[in-house]
Amino acid sequence: MPRTRLHSAVAAIFAVAAITLGGAVGGAMPAGAGTPGFTVLDNAAKQGLELRVLANFVPFAESFWRPSDIPAPDTGRYLADGAGVTQPRGAGDIALAYATLLTAEPDQASFGGVSRETMLDHTIKSIRHEAYTNVLSGSGYGTWGGGTWQASLETYGWAGAAHLLWNQLDADTQAIVRKVLTGEANILITKPIATATPGNTGAEDNGWNTPAPALAAVMFPEDPNRSAWERSAIKLALNASSTAADASSSTVIDGQPLSSWIASTNLNDDLTMENHGFFNPIYQQVTHTNIDEAAIFYAQAGHPLPEAFSFRTQQIWDTVLGRLADDNGDIVMPAGQDWISKDFQHLDYLSVLATRFGDVDASVLESR
Repeated sequence: MPRTRLHSAVAAIFAVAAITLGGAVGGAMPAGAGTPGFTVLDNAAKQGLELRVLANFVPFAESFWRPSDIPAPDTGRYLADGAGVTQPRGAGDIALAYATLLTAEPDQASFGGVSRETMLDHTIKSIRHEAYTNVLSGSGYGTWGGGTWQASLETYGWAGAAHLLWNQLDADTQAIVRKVLTGEANILITKPIATATPGNTGAEDNGWNTPAPALAAVMFPEDPNRSAWERSAIKLALNASSTAADASSSTVIDGQPLSSWIASTNLNDDLTMENHGFFNPIYQQVTHTNIDEAAIFYAQAGHPLPEAFSFRTQQIWDTVLGRLADDNGDIVMPAGQDWISKDFQHLDYLSVLATRFGDVDASVLESR
């Protein structure tokens, strides 16, 4: 399956969440100033369009639904893998898309011609499948996870869906979700922080590792590891935009000198990032959208946002990525295209800036 058709479409989920939770995560988005003949959309209009995108996506997603390949009861799967996207990651994104629609539109009977009942049934079965096939489940069906490279990225989508649908899950599903999510979050407490090698940043690893411990802390606040998960999320978020100078910085962030949090160098001194062997704006925006997913989980629970979840986001937009945004909201790649262009990950990134940071230019580009 092409990466740009499935995985990028689901990035609109977090754009919806960022807009919906604007007040909770940093204030309402300003109206902005458009160009002649162009109206900047308000939050409600943006959210409506993005929900329509997700609704139109549902019948396409359903074409990938398959019976379960494991004997665990009440399981099913989406064959949602493709270049750079594993099956649990893609299925988790679909689960979160469906949970978003079901939560945002509680009275809507169908989406894209697919009934609400079918979507809920498939989402819960998919959540159970991904949980039971994680090696930390202890089920014997495990084929992925356990702290592997993308384990957090493969977990927090379907676990986030479970969070939205928690009261509709039975006790067995709640228990297996908790076991796997907390297990992955526990690994990240001590897992080494990713740092750059020549031409290859570790920033995206730290960015996509941030949401899992944040979600675990939100979902299970009574757990004795809650504080450790929160500290882990802070450390990972800060190390997603680290420079060499940070290792000696006395600037206090989230109650400690920045130097005490830093275990990596992932950006150049001018805040640019290299990945796949060249200056790579696409990967630089992705770190901030991944960390924003942790911010959304916190905001949904009314949990105060750590300063780390905003670390250098506005500064990097102002000095690097904003200067590369074209009039349609796409990001220019000076060294040539890599992975994606003209897709919903840009919308997700612009929603972070427009909603949480009140950036007028990003608001205009998000509207477009």
